[in-house]
Amino acid sequence: MDLLTSLIKKQWFLLIVFLLTSGCSELHQTSVLTFQLPHQGDSVNERFKIGDKFPSFTAIDSDGAPYRVDESKYGDRYTMIVFWWADPTFCEVDIPRFIKLFEKFERKGLEIISVNADYVSEASQAMASRPLLPWTNLHDNPENDLVNELKLRTSPSIFLLDADGTIVSSHRYLNSSDASVDAWTGESRTVHAMDWTINSLFNNDSA
Repeated sequence: MDLLTSLIKKQWFLLIVFLLTSGCSELHQTSVLTFQLPHQGDSVNERFKIGDKFPSFTAIDSDGAPYRVDESKYGDRYTMIVFWWADPTFCEVDIPRFIKLFEKFERKGLEIISVNADYVSEASQAMASRPLLPWTNLHDNPENDLVNELKLRTSPSIFLLDADGTIVSSHRYLNSSDASVDAWTGESRTVHAMDWTINSLFNNDSA
């Protein structure tokens, strides 16, 4: 009986340890975030909604020649089209974030196309000419036809498209951050909505 009792106690002990460690593991991975992917029909700006097809457009490349952006230029899975103005925050904070995401997900099917919308600004021309963008960077024309046609009012204006060119998210949902709290350690860290969105989309696609 003593041996049987000992075995039973040992089994119960192992079961309790397993349940506790499993629970702790789940808690350890739990984050308190308010992010969620936008829904079909949610507003992007005056012209676009989530679920709309993003139109093809023509911008100007670094040689001054017209450059057509359409589905043939998109990534295999997702494309971020980023319209930006001369802004130190964009260059010092946003561009490094884009570069990290691009380096991490390019081979998995992410493409980035950026458009310098502030064509007439000498500062933006200088920023755009710096050899730090590992993707195609274009310019609007001097009349800012793209800015006006696409109703761009926010810098940066970001359109995240799926492989078919459908808008799945935008700057309205990507230009924010939130605190992620580790329920096991109590430590918190700042998570950017863009990082969360790209990681979530690629992870969900892989599931």
